[in-house]
Amino acid sequence: MDMSRPTCVRILNGLGDSIYHRPFIQQGWCLHTRYPELFRDLDVTFNCGGDPQVKTSYTSRTIALTNTIGAIERWLPKTDNFKFDLPDYGEFPNLENYVVIRPPMIRKDFYAPSRNPKSEYLQEANRILQEAGYTTVGVAYQRAGLEYPDGTLPDVHIRYYDGELDIPQLMSLVAGAKVVVGGPGWQVPTALAYGVPITMIYGGMGGCNRWEKLTDPRIKEPRIEIIEPDNFCRCSKLEHNCNKEISDFARKFSACLN
Repeated sequence: MDMSRPTCVRILNGLGDSIYHRPFIQQGWCLHTRYPELFRDLDVTFNCGGDPQVKTSYTSRTIALTNTIGAIERWLPKTDNFKFDLPDYGEFPNLENYVVIRPPMIRKDFYAPSRNPKSEYLQEANRILQEAGYTTVGVAYQRAGLEYPDGTLPDVHIRYYDGELDIPQLMSLVAGAKVVVGGPGWQVPTALAYGVPITMIYGGMGGCNRWEKLTDPRIKEPRIEIIEPDNFCRCSKLEHNCNKEISDFARKFSACLN
């Protein structure tokens, strides 16, 4: 790939995947992306008429050999200035001392029920957080036939369960949170980029979603607590009967908060 001139790159469509691309995006590029808001602080243009010279992708096999960032990085020029961050979208209005909860969802465009934690654990986490004095804020995007809950949605104080927030609002919400709680998904790189503590509650599909697959040693001081199933399934299958049972969950989650 000739990097002596502006490059046209089509990146992956996922929100989390888009965030993972940021350290490698270089000045003068044209990005074909679903989320230009994530790159608004960079000197790039968007969705130009040119044909992409590069189209990034990865598979469970490439992640098995490295991690999500490494799998994306192999398509793009190396950088000596790795910086994992996101733009500053300002404070989310009228909220303080709050926690963001991302419940497990089923998506038609990425059907991966294997990786979701059991919804009952998110409900229990919500109860513990509320009793600890936090305002709990639930975020999802319910769309009939396209995205729907994998189980029961937590009874949070504030619900954004129907896609009410745009991308800047969503990023701002996470950036100001005391803690982010959920399974694998876009909330993980978002919390990492803003240095927000995150408690990961795992389901299955550990071959692609173990913590070391979702982060990178170059990310500075990740603030993470992990709760895994008693028999964490190491498969890489989107659909699999993974054993997601977590014994003594309430005690383990409370210990994470402490």
